[in-house]
Amino acid sequence: MLILSLILLFSVAQAHADTNQDKRVDEAVDLHKSGEYAKAKEILAPLAEVGHAKAINIIGMMHDQGQGYPANADIACSLYERSANLGYTSAMYNLSHCYDEGLGKPQNPGLALEWITKAANHGLIRAMLHLATKAQTETDERFWLKKASDSGSKIAAAALWEMGYHEDAPDFSFLDSLCIRIRILTLHQGMDACDD
Repeated sequence: MLILSLILLFSVAQAHADTNQDKRVDEAVDLHKSGEYAKAKEILAPLAEVGHAKAINIIGMMHDQGQGYPANADIACSLYERSANLGYTSAMYNLSHCYDEGLGKPQNPGLALEWITKAANHGLIRAMLHLATKAQTETDERFWLKKASDSGSKIAAAALWEMGYHEDAPDFSFLDSLCIRIRILTLHQGMDACDD
């Protein structure tokens, strides 16, 4: 009984620590977005050291883009790989680009496809959209667009409608179309600007 109590106590303490770490990472993300890279790095580095996957990925991005660290694709891709192996979806996507472009990792289309497919299968919409654009057949393109649409991507739903697959995006509306035309195509607010 004592062992069970200790396990439960440890589990509760670990969950609380994880929540605190996640809050710290979110704080660092805000700092990063505002260009305060040194402050973001100060928060993220110790979290990455203890294995926080999102912190590791963000530090990889900072190395990739030369933000707070010297630009270094080798370090960035190694960090993406570490984070991806911990199950962080955005890192899987980032790692796929390392292998696709041959920057920081040897160019390997097979590994690039493997990692981006893992990201898509873990629910990352931008990976699904990427796979749809690279699909060799209309069947594969439709599959990835439908998966992205089912995950909330309005741009994927619009593409399905344009292809004539209205049944694959039954909730797509005129307002969705209008949002895409204004926010994405005209104002360039990003592919996910109209998503839920």
